[in-house]
Amino acid sequence: MARTSKKPRKRTGPSGEQSIGTSKASTRDRVLYEASRLFAHRGYYGTSTHAIAEAVGIRQPSLFHHFASKQEIMRALLSHDLDQPARRASELAEANGSPSARLYCYIRADTAHLAASPYNLIGLHRDEVLREPEFRAERRTEEQIYAAIHRLISEGVEARELRDVDRHLAQELIVGLNDNTMRLASMRNALSPLEMAEFVADFALRGLLIDPGELDRVRAEAAELQLKLPLF
Repeated sequence: MARTSKKPRKRTGPSGEQSIGTSKASTRDRVLYEASRLFAHRGYYGTSTHAIAEAVGIRQPSLFHHFASKQEIMRALLSHDLDQPARRASELAEANGSPSARLYCYIRADTAHLAASPYNLIGLHRDEVLREPEFRAERRTEEQIYAAIHRLISEGVEARELRDVDRHLAQELIVGLNDNTMRLASMRNALSPLEMAEFVADFALRGLLIDPGELDRVRAEAAELQLKLPLF
């Protein structure tokens, strides 16, 4: 439910920390926090800058001091959602190591990133927002992530580590797992971000591996790989 009170409410994130929803946070962060909540509830098109300003407890001119438009607010949230995962996915697609371990490493890291986010990211991928011309660059970033996941799956199949599945379907299912991570995080799921990350990565690889008994090996190799890469 959208908040109408002008007093900022405390936000307990997935990790249990009080974070951006508090009055101690910067106005810019509070704008992003409240906008993400409204986008999740009303959709991007159904949310006005007036509603965002009211939720934060500021006037519209103050909001425009931090963001010139609603598009800029969405762009900042999409950057938070996509930029780090895209760099990490590209790094893992090029890294040494078995494809299954690199895929596990990506899923675990991306799930942790989403689960620990202080923002409600559910509304970012609704309403076909990324199809709009002004978000073309963000759409390319998302496609970069998809391409890296697809490549890791293909390499895993060719290396006879992963089952010979429809690569596109497997990629879409992995993306779908992270969509649900966002939903669960917004509901303050009992699992910590790291616990959720391990669960989702285990779940995905257990279904993809030709030999599910290899999961312990994949986990161990992914942990070593994570220590070697600069983006972790």
